[in-house]
Amino acid sequence: MPDLISPIEVSHRVPGRVWLDGFSQGWEGLAIRGMHLQPYEVDFSTPMHVLIVHRQRSAHMRRVIDGQEQASCLCPGDISLKNAGTTGAWTWSEPLDVLHIFIDPVLLDRVAVEMHGADCSRFKLHDTLSVRDDGLHALAAALADEAAEPRRGSRQMARALGVQLAVSLVRRHGEVVAPARRLGGFESAQAEAIRHFIGDNLARPLTVAGLARLVGLSSDHFGRLFRQSFGCSPHQYVVKARVMRACELLRDPEVSMAVVAADTGFADQSHFTRCFKREIGQAPGAWRAHQALAN
Repeated sequence: MPDLISPIEVSHRVPGRVWLDGFSQGWEGLAIRGMHLQPYEVDFSTPMHVLIVHRQRSAHMRRVIDGQEQASCLCPGDISLKNAGTTGAWTWSEPLDVLHIFIDPVLLDRVAVEMHGADCSRFKLHDTLSVRDDGLHALAAALADEAAEPRRGSRQMARALGVQLAVSLVRRHGEVVAPARRLGGFESAQAEAIRHFIGDNLARPLTVAGLARLVGLSSDHFGRLFRQSFGCSPHQYVVKARVMRACELLRDPEVSMAVVAADTGFADQSHFTRCFKREIGQAPGAWRAHQALAN
C-alpha cells in the first residue's frame, strides 16, 4: 500500500522542476502546481482529488488504478483525473510538462450535494488516464494565470473558478454516491428544505422546535423522522455542519478563532474548540497549522 501523502509532497517524489507554484496562495479548497517531469515510475496516494493537464509535448503513460491497467499516448490538452485516496503506479517514458490541480473532496462533495440534494451524500471522481474537455482545460488555464500573476481579487477569482471546476467535474466526470437507504423519514423536498435552512442559518440559534415548525411537525415527531432521514439527531447534525463550515473559515489565516466560533454559531471559543476536537480529532489551531503545511 503506497503512502498517503499531502499534495505538497508530490513534487518531492518525482524528479523534475517546478515552473509554477501556487501553494502559497491559500486558495479555498484548491492548490495548483506546474512541473517539468523526467521519465519515472511513482506509486502514491493523496487525500485530494487531482486533475492533471498535459502540456507542450506528447508522452506514453501507463497507469495502474486499484489493480486495473490503463495505457495511452497523452498529447497536449489531454487531462488525467485521480480520485482522492485511490492507489496505483504511474509510469511515463518521456519528459512531461504538466499542471497539477489538487481539489479538496469537501469542495466537490458540497457542490454535488447542492446539485443533487438528498439523493447525494458524496462525490466520486472517475479515475481516468486521458480525457478531452475544453471547459476543464480553460478553467485550469485561468487558475494557472491567477497563480502566475497574483493580484487584487485573485483569491475571490480562484474561489469562483473552483466552483465552476467542481460543477463541471460533477456534471461530466464522476458519480454521486447516494446515502444509505433508510425506512421512513422525511419526503425528499422536506429533507432538502431542512438541509438548506440549517446551512443558511448556522450562525443563529437552531432548536429542534424551530426546525420542526419549518415542516409543520411536533418536536418529538420531527426528531424521529430526522434520525430516520439523516442517521443522527438534529443536534448532532447541526454541530457537524457548524464544524464543517468552521473548517472552510479556518483556511483563511486572517480570520481569528473567535470570529470563526461566532460565525458558526458556537456559544464561545471554548465551546467551539471542544466540539471541533470531538468531530475532527484535533483542536482548531492544530488543524489550521496542519492544513497550512499541507498546502
